[in-house]
Amino acid sequence: MMSLQGRFLVAAPHQLDPNFSEAVILVVQHADRGALGVMVNRPRDRQEVISRQRSTRPRWPAGPRLYFGGPVTGPRMAVHTDELFSEIEVLPGVFFAGRKKNVLALTRSRERPCKLFTGYAGWGPGQLEHEVEHGIWRATAATAAEIFSSGDNLWERLLRQAYGSLLAVMCNIKHIPSNASLN
Repeated sequence: MMSLQGRFLVAAPHQLDPNFSEAVILVVQHADRGALGVMVNRPRDRQEVISRQRSTRPRWPAGPRLYFGGPVTGPRMAVHTDELFSEIEVLPGVFFAGRKKNVLALTRSRERPCKLFTGYAGWGPGQLEHEVEHGIWRATAATAAEIFSSGDNLWERLLRQAYGSLLAVMCNIKHIPSNASLN
């Protein structure tokens, strides 16, 4: 299977894991050794996260919106558009940062699009490929506009797009209207 880096994974409607129900994951890295991604459509309440921090941890300044990236605990991470603080180029013009100094710098800047994440989704070697083959996820192209959108109904839009294109191929349909009542 080709690399899914820079693509969205759209959770199938029958996704059984509640952590991933109606999830849209941006695949940040995908190689033979596994994959890492973050959910771009699960905003978190910043006050809830701050209240959980112990006083010995640094306070994170107000800045970009905070998102639940996935069930695997890890450092704060960011998906952003500032090449200066990039560690991985996810897709052209969209970058990933996981180093504390880069993430802190990004939280202070409001000039460029940025999303912060607590947690991430991770897969071992071959695991993501297996899940895609079995229909747990549908991979679709990601764009910066969708990555940095508010996430409202993103899953529904991408699901319709992903399965609509599959239906069109399977049934040899040239055009599927966005509103079926138009037929």
